[in-house]
Formats: sequence, C-alpha cells, structure tokens
Amino acid sequence: MGETLWDVNKDDLTDDFLMSKIKEITTSFMNKELPDMNELFGEDLKFDDSISDVEARVTTYFHLANKIIMHNGVSELFVGDEGVKRKCKVLVKFLPASLHKAVSRELEYRSGEAKLSVSKLYTVVSERALEMEKETRALKRLKSEGSTGSSNPLPRRRTSGSINDGKEDPASVAVGGSGRKRCAGGQPKHGGQRPFSGSRPPKTCFYCRGEHEFISCPSAAEADKEAIRAKRRAEFKARQESREEDRTQVVSE
Repeated sequence: MGETLWDVNKDDLTDDFLMSKIKEITTSFMNKELPDMNELFGEDLKFDDSISDVEARVTTYFHLANKIIMHNGVSELFVGDEGVKRKCKVLVKFLPASLHKAVSRELEYRSGEAKLSVSKLYTVVSERALEMEKETRALKRLKSEGSTGSSNPLPRRRTSGSINDGKEDPASVAVGGSGRKRCAGGQPKHGGQRPFSGSRPPKTCFYCRGEHEFISCPSAAEADKEAIRAKRRAEFKARQESREEDRTQVVSE
C-alpha cells in the first residue's frame, strides 16, 4: 500500500506517517459516496425519554450523534463551517416532534447563530426541553389533583326554592290542582325551579369545583397557576408567530 497508494518507500513508513493515514481513512466517508442522512441517523439517533434529568438527556442525544458519525466513518462531512452547519441540521431534524418544532421556531426568530454552533445549539435545545418538561409535569400534577377532587365533590348549595330535609317551605302553600305553589307574598312558585335570567351559567373550577375559573381558584397553588399562565402565553405566542410566518410566505409568493 505504501508503494501503490501513497507512493512512499518502505523505509519512510514511520509510525507517525501511518497514524496520519489511518486517521484520514477512518474520518473519510465510506466508498466516497455521500450517505443518506435519514438512513444514517433515522434508526439510531433517538431522544431517550427514560433519562429523568433533562440536561443529561440532551447530552446523551448529542453524544449519540457523534458516535453514529464516527461509527459510519463520515466525520469528514461534519468538518469546517459547512460541516458544523450540516451537523446542527441533523441534530435538530431528529429531535422529538414537539421539541423539534419549539427549537426550529427559536432558531428562526431569535437564536439564528445556533444554526452554526453545536455548543449554542446545545444550549437552545436544553432550555426548550427544560421548559417543556416543567409544563408537562405541572399539567400532570393538575390532572392528578383534579381527578382526586372530582371523586369527593363539594356539597351542593341550597337555594331558597329547594326542599329542605323532605319538608316543604312553610312560606308556600299549594293552590288548586295545578301543582303550582304560591308564596306568602302572593307570587307563584314553580316547583322550586330558578327563573331563567338569560345570563350564561358560571364557569366551574376543575380543581375545587367552585363557581370560578381555575386561574382565580383560592385553593390552587401559585406554582400551578403560573404553569398554566406560562403555557397559555406560549400557545398565544406560537399562534401569533405561525400567523406571521403564513403572511410572510404569502407575500414572498
């Protein structure tokens, strides 16, 4: 090989020379053919959700990408500015769908420099993944507490027209056979039914079953309320950015 491929005499094949050639071979992509990125990373580059720590989960994902690159001998494809840009695209592309969407939006509108830096991209992915993990845990906790509260509903409030302990309201008397009741003041009373006022019924809090929205619930923790507020702000912002992106595409077309 020294004479045929490298044009070097046997006496000149030093350890340093051989090591440099070995590195060239191992870092070059196989058969000089550009591999398909979906085939190269699609099966093995996965986000391991079984790792509870978010930062460790992201670190493992980035390290796994490096292992796949080295194992397939395609390091040469990810060297230099263009190579780093290509690597960042790969790392974003194979993120889980929800995280991929959040990171892509961040890169498009605020952190474009992370498209050209693996370390900056790592920071963006870690921050977005941590935010999503906090929201997921808060919602799970709220659902768990809500289901517990629904199994023990609060007693219904009594109204002035309800029947108390099986006894009729002493202030009302039956009139004729129509089944209607008349109060002492002379106004007809229709079986204790509340008159229809035309207004919308009050909202019910899924946390304590009270007649108010969850965000105003005096029994819910402030941390849970803040998690819901943050989620609503994020959803509103995402909708606004999506509309802006659609308008931009229409103008460009």
